[in-house]
Amino acid sequence: MTDRMNPVPPDNADVAAVEEVDERQPEAVSVVAAVTVVSGVDPQKTLDAVASQDYSPTSVRLIGAHHEGAPAGVVLNEDVAAMVAGLDASVEYVWVLHGDAEPRPDALRALVNEAERFEASLAGSKLLVGGTLDTLESVGSATDVFGEPYSGLDEGEVDLEQYDVVRDVAFVSSVSLLVRRDLLRGLRGLDSDLAPVASGLDLSQRVRIAGGRVIVVPSSEVFHQRRCGRGDGGWREQSGRLRAMLKAYRPVTLLWMVPFALATGLLDSLASLLLGRWRLAPRYFLTWGWNVGHLPSTVAARRTLARVRQVGDEELFRYQVRGSVRLRQVGSELSDRLLTMFDEDSTVSRRATEVWNSASTWGILAALIVVLIGVRTIFLGGLPVVGYALPFGDPVTSLVRFAGGWNAAGLGTSAAVHPSTGPTALLNLLMLDNPEPARSLLTLVAFSLGVVGIGRLAARLDIGGPGAYLGGIAAMFGLPATTLATEGRWTALIGIGLLPWAMAAVVGPRPVTRRHYLGSVGWAMVALAAVTCFVPALAVVPLLFALAVAAIGRFPSRPLIASIATLGALVGVPYLLSRGPALLDGLPFQVSGHPLSVLVLAVTVLLAMVAGSWRAGAVAGVMIFGGLTLARVVGPDVQEALLAVAAVGVGLALGAALRPRPTRTTASWAAAVAGGVVLLISLAGVGGGRAGLPPDAWEHGLQFMTVDAEGVERALLISPEPDRLPGESRPGPGFWYRLIDTTGPTIDQMVLGPPDEGDVALQAAIEEIATGATLEPGQVLAPFAVRWLVSLEESAELVSPVLDAQLDLNSFPFVEDLLVYENTAVRPVAVTDQGVPWRREGTGFAGTPTDQRVRLAIAGNERWEPDWQQEDWAGTVDGGQGGTAYSRLSADRVTVLAGVVIVLAGLVLGVWGRSGRR
Repeated sequence: MTDRMNPVPPDNADVAAVEEVDERQPEAVSVVAAVTVVSGVDPQKTLDAVASQDYSPTSVRLIGAHHEGAPAGVVLNEDVAAMVAGLDASVEYVWVLHGDAEPRPDALRALVNEAERFEASLAGSKLLVGGTLDTLESVGSATDVFGEPYSGLDEGEVDLEQYDVVRDVAFVSSVSLLVRRDLLRGLRGLDSDLAPVASGLDLSQRVRIAGGRVIVVPSSEVFHQRRCGRGDGGWREQSGRLRAMLKAYRPVTLLWMVPFALATGLLDSLASLLLGRWRLAPRYFLTWGWNVGHLPSTVAARRTLARVRQVGDEELFRYQVRGSVRLRQVGSELSDRLLTMFDEDSTVSRRATEVWNSASTWGILAALIVVLIGVRTIFLGGLPVVGYALPFGDPVTSLVRFAGGWNAAGLGTSAAVHPSTGPTALLNLLMLDNPEPARSLLTLVAFSLGVVGIGRLAARLDIGGPGAYLGGIAAMFGLPATTLATEGRWTALIGIGLLPWAMAAVVGPRPVTRRHYLGSVGWAMVALAAVTCFVPALAVVPLLFALAVAAIGRFPSRPLIASIATLGALVGVPYLLSRGPALLDGLPFQVSGHPLSVLVLAVTVLLAMVAGSWRAGAVAGVMIFGGLTLARVVGPDVQEALLAVAAVGVGLALGAALRPRPTRTTASWAAAVAGGVVLLISLAGVGGGRAGLPPDAWEHGLQFMTVDAEGVERALLISPEPDRLPGESRPGPGFWYRLIDTTGPTIDQMVLGPPDEGDVALQAAIEEIATGATLEPGQVLAPFAVRWLVSLEESAELVSPVLDAQLDLNSFPFVEDLLVYENTAVRPVAVTDQGVPWRREGTGFAGTPTDQRVRLAIAGNERWEPDWQQEDWAGTVDGGQGGTAYSRLSADRVTVLAGVVIVLAGLVLGVWGRSGRR
């Protein structure tokens, strides 16, 4: 079968220069024409075109099991494989032709000539759109590694003979192809389960794997009515392409191709939702479901192909484009949409030269470059572990805790976890549990969204232009943002990036159509929910902003949309309720700023009111100085919300000061200078490359901790300042402390619950140790499952004099900048009466079933099952079931889940409303 097959030349040069190697006359070559029946199409026109060929086939066959009868002189066969099996050995080629195709009279001659001249095993025709004179449909195609076709043709491209050269291609369409009979028989014909384009791809790949050559012959022209389907979409085509790759690739390629195909489909589906196309996700689901159902026949086809395989997968790779065709296409569409979103003047709809002549384009680029510089260390090396910038935990466990599972912070609490646990866990899940890239990506995206969002919000307040995007830099790196960053409030920085979008969603003209109105409600709901997840106290800010704008009267406002969108804040309600009085009277962190910086801000606001827009300047001034003032007298949760509002105000003030004017006055020049000074001061936050966050003190410093695979233990961290510890901390005698698991701090354990009996007992134990009242601190800490006591060296003068005299802790002097002591007498968090530990399983614990009680060193309550019994500040459960779990209050769980449902409904509404815009 392979004696006349010629492997592909070592390079991909134009094969038109290949010299003739076979001197036989084409008329000596026997060809059978096989016309495949297309549903709903009379094949007579195609049969007539075959009969009129100036190179006459030996015989004509009609392929279609359900076709009733056949014209005189035409043999009816059930499928191509059955037809080939009955052909005489003297037949050398089979010309497969769709029943909705009309070849020119010389089409077959051209195929035979070029196939013989280049010793090709498979040759395809140039396809032209039926009903036109010269519109191209296909001249052979490349693929990506997932089988997605890439023709390189533009929609409606005219044939100007620009592709008229015989060349090797990845595959040719099954609409018109000439294939060697012996090879087609060895390959068992075309796959009848596949759609048209996928069928051609499948056969082409099998031919190439068998050592054959696949070429396209542009001089063979065929008009295609496309009644069989164009093949550029639909789940059947997609299923066939995947099946073709599953057949062709060797196992080592499938090991990486299949996971990447799943991930690519997921990304493509999510990105397409942003473009208003919801059908893609179900299409991928059907694709994989169909292939799972047809897996036995796919395996059988692989075995058949293995018997004739001559080359490896690298021969297929030679004709594939890099990356994913689908992701490249959807990425291009998203970039166009984003450019339009950046500049509401529809920048992207202009000519390319006009895009780059737009001042807004350069403002966006300059601002985004500054963002990249400002977060460069985070993006290259990851976030520091400090304050609220904590690693993401196991995504499934975190989602359970977000939806009502036990909060493991400190000694444990029934209080709700911080709502940022939900979106960060979802992102980590989408990133296939790669927490560090997920954290870095979220930071970069949030800062970029902050820059763009300030520009969008400023445009809604009639102060748009390139200066507004520079205002985004001041918002993300200015005085209020720097204050939050210094305290390690990473979640608040993410909130600043999202807040302008929620505020912009509630101002602007009222949508004209009902569909657009509902879409605006949906997007406002999603934006507010996203903001609430990272800064829960911002839940009411968009509504207050809409009411304030409506009171001013100059700018259009959407208070009703803002009121409805507030439902999206339900995701943060359980957390806010659990914080209680701490929202207003908790211990605030220090809000500081150089008096000169505050003075420059005040001058900028005043000049912006005079030279830019007095209403917009006034709004910005109230946001800045109202936020900075009130932030000094409230608890940290409300404090970070007020500083986020002030940060957005700084961005708006700078945008108003730099507002483009037809003519420049002295006041406008002064406003621009003042704005420039504010921008320069803000750039100071860019220098460290960590977005202003403190340096990492714990991520690498805690790597010495050994994690007991049998159970769960804890570490007690000590610092002279609360912002140096990971997550929220509690005050001790002259220092601050925080209890964490030895697996390391995670974002779902970021916030401590209200103090209870266990926290009071722990504080008493720490005070006993700090005052030197005991020489055995290990015994004092053992009931709390504390194995490690770790202090920053800055606390040495408080800790060392006491611990140097102790008797039951081992010093661990090998960690730089830390004082480390190990308690070898510690008992795990969950342990039986006889000392057998239970491991952590999700949000609960599990171990070998026992008739003993299992002690849990947690500040639990009666909702721990089975059979919780209080013992001092801790408690025990029955060990007979081999596990224990916590059942959270139903009201909290229902509230969170209701918020999630509302957000999803808002997303659907937003996509639907956006797709209905014209």
